[in-house]
Amino acid sequence: PLFSFGNSIGTNDIAVFTRQLATMTKAGVPIVQAIDIVMDSTQKPLMKDLIRQIRNDVSGGAPVAVSLGKHRKHFDELYCSLVGAGENSGTLEVMLDRIAIYKEKSEALKSTIKKALTYPAATVLVAIVVTGILLINVVPQFASTFENFGSDLPTFTRTVVNFSEFVQEWWVIIAVALTAFIMSFNRLKAGNRKFADAVDEALIKAPVFGSIVHDAVIARYSRTLSTTFAAGVPLVEALDATATASGNAVYERAIKQIRNDVTSGMSLLQATRATGIFPMFLLQERQQES
Repeated sequence: PLFSFGNSIGTNDIAVFTRQLATMTKAGVPIVQAIDIVMDSTQKPLMKDLIRQIRNDVSGGAPVAVSLGKHRKHFDELYCSLVGAGENSGTLEVMLDRIAIYKEKSEALKSTIKKALTYPAATVLVAIVVTGILLINVVPQFASTFENFGSDLPTFTRTVVNFSEFVQEWWVIIAVALTAFIMSFNRLKAGNRKFADAVDEALIKAPVFGSIVHDAVIARYSRTLSTTFAAGVPLVEALDATATASGNAVYERAIKQIRNDVTSGMSLLQATRATGIFPMFLLQERQQES
């Protein structure tokens, strides 16, 4: 099957759909027939339904970009803009191929980030589990041994024992509270833009994780801008799409500032340098290009 089974449509499903559609159109298959072939090959029900809706709109005479734009949850502004540029220039098959490459590299980047975060995340998880085991099972045994000595325990030891007793008595409530906190945090981040921006700023400054997030955003910025340039999208519009696709509020604001500076007549190199947050190697590359 072309798509994995599941109850939701993932970014990888969209990447595979784009690659299949690009392959069909490059082979000279008409767009409606190409969509039909991809739809018939799709095993995931939700994805098949999405493609069917797109196919019905396109067969009814709607441009592909407009048909995709009705499903912004899965096809963002950048995606639709590039498809629209391909339709207007008569190079839809070339544009779909570029989008497919962009999507595939984005998925590869996500996979790399996940692998990079696996070790520190696993380390933190193991530390939490080991600490819990020590507090619940090991510390009480030492506490009973110390009490048999008949002498007062040192302050630090008594603190650890008290904390162990607290965890043993309230561990269920602690677990429920922690779960509720994580769920509330995710919901607040999704629904409150200011809070989400604050989280993005904290992630950039966080040890270990910050450098990974920074490198991922820079890679996404460079790839998105390169793709839009290759598609012939004007610089200001390309920067708009790149800001939206950056994935981090700090860099989104910086890219929008670059767009404003470029609009007012500043060069891309000068505007990028003025933000003060892009790495020197990126500025050097831009200087050599200019």
